[in-house]
Amino acid sequence: MSSYDPSACPQSLGALPEHSTVELPPDGAAPVPPCPVERDIAAGDLVGDYIVRSEIAAGGCGTVYEAEHRVLGRRAAVKVLHPELSQSAEMVQRFVTEARSVASIAHPNVVEVYEFGHYRDRPFFAMERIDGPRLDEVVEREGPLPLSRAIELVAPVCSAAHAAHAVGVIHRDIKASNVLIDRRGGAERVKLVDFGVARLLTRDGLARLTRSRRRIGTPRAMAPEQVCGGTVDARTDVYALGVLAYFLLSGRYPFEGRGPVDVAMLHATAPPPPPSRFAPIPAAVERVVLRALAKDPAQRFSSAVDLCDALRAAAAADTSPPGGAPADVRAAVGVFVELIPAAPRPGARDVDGAAAAARQVLLRALREAGLAVSEPAPTSLVGVRVADADTAAAVIAAWRDAERAAAQVEAEAGARKWGGLRVVVRLRVDRAYVRAGGRGLRVVGGPLVAGDSA
Repeated sequence: MSSYDPSACPQSLGALPEHSTVELPPDGAAPVPPCPVERDIAAGDLVGDYIVRSEIAAGGCGTVYEAEHRVLGRRAAVKVLHPELSQSAEMVQRFVTEARSVASIAHPNVVEVYEFGHYRDRPFFAMERIDGPRLDEVVEREGPLPLSRAIELVAPVCSAAHAAHAVGVIHRDIKASNVLIDRRGGAERVKLVDFGVARLLTRDGLARLTRSRRRIGTPRAMAPEQVCGGTVDARTDVYALGVLAYFLLSGRYPFEGRGPVDVAMLHATAPPPPPSRFAPIPAAVERVVLRALAKDPAQRFSSAVDLCDALRAAAAADTSPPGGAPADVRAAVGVFVELIPAAPRPGARDVDGAAAAARQVLLRALREAGLAVSEPAPTSLVGVRVADADTAAAVIAAWRDAERAAAQVEAEAGARKWGGLRVVVRLRVDRAYVRAGGRGLRVVGGPLVAGDSA
């Protein structure tokens, strides 16, 4: 029997931060606001045997500091529970659970814990310091990744998650910003970090929930059962791994372009758009990713290693040319053209036929002007012009291209007696991900073309 019950989903989630880990109360009201962080540790302070050098980041549970062992000189990241949470038995237990979870996994792709102790009556633990970039930073810089590179990065995370599941740990917050690339020693190793909301399984395999049955996760990567307050298990992390693969391959998340409340609810209720809409992805690989994103956990891969094996098999079966180098991130101008049929005038020809013919005229005109054109819907086109140096000049050129295209449609409409057809043109400037192709630059994704489709 499936643990996913869509009728249990709340109608409202309140105001959520889209990229951050949040905790939702069971009735669907606004999440508990984070406590103000009291900074009581400064550079030079001694936390256990570690000398604090600087602050790295502060989250809802604790603050992480750059530190160095006072005797060994080993660099470390030291996480200390916020002082205002030290009186909460639940928060202290969650903090201890994080340290125990990470220490119990002992996997090369999971951050290593060095030491656990107490500082001013509150717990801390020291772990290895990773200097490399996060995967969200990699995609921000490079755009959608070639298939081989994406699998090269996803596979170790699948392995880490599978190792965690083997010892009864569910991460519950796998996302691109919680995966780092460790490049110490000249080699590259992927590391899964931040087990702050991890859940330990009971002997019967079911995850213990807090007594309030709160929902915890990041809206952009929350599995439906997390949003709906259902039971979480290894397949919850499989869903998050599917989101990660989707993001690396397409350069965007399955649901975005809306507020974070809608994003979480879409994960619970709406089918994700195929990632091939935003980047060239083999059909077999796309099917694997979409299966990982099934709403019902019973329809997903049963384990992280099964997902990894399926991705590799699908990639091996792909006969398309290799993806090549990562996409370039370029400023670009998008010409968004929409054809809006209206009630036909007397004597006018078929409106649907006119719209289809007008679309072909627009498609030809935009391509002749040198724009890369995508066709997101039967009644719309998107032409993209890369702004190599002068963005203002690119905007003017794109507008002139759009005017010429519209003029051609008007001329055709007059000659063929098309009626009841309106052409709406909009321009937007944003980043686009481009790769060199046989006919010049090819747009493969980016905020410019993705933001209008979510």
